[in-house]
Amino acid sequence: GVWFVLQAAPHQGREPFLPQIPRSYLRIKDGRVTVRLLTKYLVNKLGLEDESEP
Repeated sequence: GVWFVLQAAPHQGREPFLPQIPRSYLRIKDGRVTVRLLTKYLVNKLGLEDESEP
């Protein structure tokens, strides 16, 4: 498996600033997970409308 640490940048360059999600660690057990699926997860958790926002 792979572990990711998800941490909001303290000095974000543009608004709206992205919040820190409650669960800052993400474990992916399946090594075949794509970056697109991870992006969709983050878009959902951050409440964004579009995958191009993060």
